[in-house]
Amino acid sequence: MQRVRERLDFDAAAGEIRDGPRRYLLLRPDVLMGALRPLEASQREALLEAFAQSAREHGGESIRAYHATLRAAGGDPREADTALLQTTASAAADLGWGRWTLRRDGDTLRLS
Repeated sequence: MQRVRERLDFDAAAGEIRDGPRRYLLLRPDVLMGALRPLEASQREALLEAFAQSAREHGGESIRAYHATLRAAGGDPREADTALLQTTASAAADLGWGRWTLRRDGDTLRLS
């Protein structure tokens, strides 16, 4: 599967960055984290929980789309699952989310 950085379409006329139907936003981390600084602890906690919920929902859509593409290629489903983890980690790096390591621990997936 092609890396996400190779699939991104930077459309300046539309003001969009897209990977197919998925739109991305380029944002400096200090801007995002700076928005949390003036909030009370309880407000920060609520905002971070809302962000995590949104990431599960919308990030999950991306993961399902990547997984469907990998499964459609055929082969062993376990290989598609392993490829999905590798694709997810490389996409995170391509999008500036840091260097991720994903590993299975029984039924749990651990992210470092």
